[in-house]
Amino acid sequence: MNPSTPTGLGNPIFAGKRSLFQPPRPSVEQESSQPNNSHIRQKKKVVKPLVKRIRTTTELTPQALTVIQEIQQRHRLKTGKVLPVWKIISQAVEQHGQALGKMSQG
Repeated sequence: MNPSTPTGLGNPIFAGKRSLFQPPRPSVEQESSQPNNSHIRQKKKVVKPLVKRIRTTTELTPQALTVIQEIQQRHRLKTGKVLPVWKIISQAVEQHGQALGKMSQG
């Protein structure tokens, strides 16, 4: 067993070898030229104002619920994204309103 390595595995590690893998230390001139910014506060992230939302409750028939679920599944398979229920319902309400408007005019 080699007396310089207590475990007997390989060569001893020299002090100079470790310094090869360490980042270079800043010199004294660089430290003095950089101002100490520890007293400056970090800027906080800007928070967007909350959007007001309307909460509604709807009563759906089982047939309407199955249609909504089928539309969501088709949209997810086609685009890979989720189509929220509120978008489906708002589009249905708009189309229903337009259909009622056409019926009253004609």
